[in-house]
Amino acid sequence: MLVTVNPMLERVSDWPDYLKIRDPEPDFDYIRKHARTGRPIGGDGFISKLEQVTGRRLVKARPGPKPDN
Repeated sequence: MLVTVNPMLERVSDWPDYLKIRDPEPDFDYIRKHARTGRPIGGDGFISKLEQVTGRRLVKARPGPKPDN
């Protein structure tokens, strides 16, 4: 399981008020960047877990041709 809802339900008692809170603009820029690239947002452990679950590489790889092994 990647996400559990219960912790947020325990932290937030009034969802309409919580959703009205505006985050600082730099956070929106960070979200927009990831939305454009299609890469998930999260810590290294979270991204690693997503890679295991999906079987896909999700972290950005170095650009250019891959070296021959």
